[in-house]
Amino acid sequence: MAARGLGKARDDPGVPLAETDYTRLALELSVRKPAGWRDILDTQAARITNADRRAQFEFVRHAVSADTDERARWSAALQNVANRRQERWVLEGLAYLHHPLRAKASLQFIRPSLDLLQELHATGNLGFPANWVYVTLFGHNSRAAADIVESFLGSRTPEYPKHLRDATLIAADMLFRAVRITDRAAGGSPSPRPAGR
Repeated sequence: MAARGLGKARDDPGVPLAETDYTRLALELSVRKPAGWRDILDTQAARITNADRRAQFEFVRHAVSADTDERARWSAALQNVANRRQERWVLEGLAYLHHPLRAKASLQFIRPSLDLLQELHATGNLGFPANWVYVTLFGHNSRAAADIVESFLGSRTPEYPKHLRDATLIAADMLFRAVRITDRAAGGSPSPRPAGR
């Protein structure tokens, strides 16, 4: 769907969508990389009248970009605490960065996200690390993703905070289950038990 088509739908009296609905639609379409994805984002950015919602959209849109380098720059920018101030925006962007349709391309972003958990605990709100790791892992179901999580947990020292290890295990539970099911279906050996379990 091109940006023009998105605009046409807005005028359809049978589709009473709010500005936030169109924002979500534009982001979801962009993840799916249709022809004209950049035009869709530009068109929606121009439509948003609320300054805060426009700022949030401008922040998140880089995480849905079809440009791999742009997504990598967005992810790397999260290393800076100043870019994590708007935690709700960050979580929305991370969810799009690790969208199931982008899971393979987003494997490279898992370990840097996990490595930040302890810093997030020190600089963010109480529930931020758990939400961060949840949206990071939610879109993944591959052995490669599970290996990254297992390697991370295995590399933590005994002094690593238990609540962060537990948050990671909880967030990774569906990922580990998916890999075990896939392994059994393929007739392979059972996946190793994740470190810390």
